[in-house]
This record gives sequence, C-alpha cells and structure tokens, in this order.
Amino acid sequence: MSRYLPTDALKADLTSSVVSRIKVYNGTGNDIAEGALVYASGLQGTTHIKVALGDDDAAVSKAGVLFIADGTIPDAGYGEVVVWKVLTGVNTNGSTLGNPVYLSATAGGWTLSDPGSGRRVGSVVAVDATDGAVLLAPGLV
Repeated sequence: MSRYLPTDALKADLTSSVVSRIKVYNGTGNDIAEGALVYASGLQGTTHIKVALGDDDAAVSKAGVLFIADGTIPDAGYGEVVVWKVLTGVNTNGSTLGNPVYLSATAGGWTLSDPGSGRRVGSVVAVDATDGAVLLAPGLV
C-alpha cells in the first residue's frame, strides 16, 4: 500500500508548507481513496463541490479542474481535496526524475505513460520500484 507522506529528504520543506484544503461531497456510490484524482462533478446544495473520480476516458476530467483526495472521502459523505500532494512508496521504476505523470484510464489513478489524452497531472520526484515518489499537481503542470 502506498504511503502519502513526504520522503525524508522532502519532509522538512513539505510539512512546513501551507496546503489549502477544500471540503467536498462524494455522491459516487463508493468511497474515494486518499491520493485519488478527482474532478468537480457538480454542487451539493449551494455550499460544497461534489466530486467524482477522474480518468483519461472521460472528457470532463481530461479538460476540467482536477484535485487530489487528501484522505478517504466516504460515499454520501464529506472529505477534503488539495491542489498538490506528494505520494511516496509508489513504483516509479523505469522512469526518470522529472518525467511527467499522466491521468490514467483507471478511475482516480495516474500513470507514467500517456494513455492518450496527454493530460499531465504531476512529475516523478524519486525513482524506485518500491519507494518511488510523485508530485501530483494537476492544475500546476
């Protein structure tokens, strides 16, 4: 299972950084996992954005604003999303430091190879088969 904490080399800088969190609603029928890429799919009432899993097969998530779940967002419940997040403990083997990370055709996921749309969502920040790391920042790349 992936860890969603900064690597030791990045920990001091990232933990002192301010990350704005946005409270959102999940009405997808399933929990949304921490680290999943999501898009704004509507409104819940007049005060909260409703989110759904982003994927390379859906036109709205290929072109729209993407966020990253900052914890598990329960179905029919509220959680928080962020605009950037470092995911550690992931397989980045075969990539190179600084290479792009793309929106995956698997709902909520990312991939090291372009599945077709070219939608970049981040960069590789550490290369390793088990302890690699990616910086997800879909609105900043």
